[in-house]
Amino acid sequence: LADARNAGIRSARSQWILPLDSDDLLLPQFLETGFALLAANNNSNLVIADLKGFGAWEYSWRLPDYDPLDLRYSNMFHCSALYHRSLWEQVPDGYPTTTLFGYEDWAFWIAAEEANGGGGIRPVYVKEEMFLYRIRENSMHQSLLSSQEYSLASLRILYPNLYPVELIISSHDKFLAPTDTVLARVEEKMSKYPHKASVQLMAGLISESKGRSPHDGHATGYYWEDALDAYTTASHLAHYTDWQPRWCMALIQQRLG
Repeated sequence: LADARNAGIRSARSQWILPLDSDDLLLPQFLETGFALLAANNNSNLVIADLKGFGAWEYSWRLPDYDPLDLRYSNMFHCSALYHRSLWEQVPDGYPTTTLFGYEDWAFWIAAEEANGGGGIRPVYVKEEMFLYRIRENSMHQSLLSSQEYSLASLRILYPNLYPVELIISSHDKFLAPTDTVLARVEEKMSKYPHKASVQLMAGLISESKGRSPHDGHATGYYWEDALDAYTTASHLAHYTDWQPRWCMALIQQRLG
């Protein structure tokens, strides 16, 4: 999904971006109402409407007033906001591709807010339910909810300096007890994005969880060595402010003696 969003935005010519998934709907008057609000609030760079869920069941989401700090802990926007292209351009690589099962939109909003060169997100609201979100029992969102703790962990790993250290370590711990579904998803991410530090970190944590169990995939025959290899790769790929790979390397080197 993140790759598709990024590809579409790279090809777009407009200065305003509006992602809309194929099974969701916007009321026809949203664009007219939204651009009128932007014209009246020329410092704003995002306009968004309240959400109405429909399909398998129904619900309403009246969006809360925006707080940049609250955004780290609670997703304050749905995916179909109309926003200025500069928000996307100031985020390296656009929508993050390495969150598990979803939350790429939330991860993007966090990154856009933290890219202070553009002044962060400055929203204005359409206080009507103009975004219609289709709910399916087997949708991507429902898959996300079934593995939500891992999805949240994969998001927080992307931003280690925005959260308390204890919360980041707790996120690491999730991957020390992965489900089969999580194992398969991390393997998929490794095949697609081996150049991403967070993917190497998650793979390393999973290998570390297997400890000194023997296997045939490493010259010395132990998963801990696999973990150390992944952490070393992650440390080379990560931003210099990302302390996670070096922290994990130090811990496992202690265990290896």
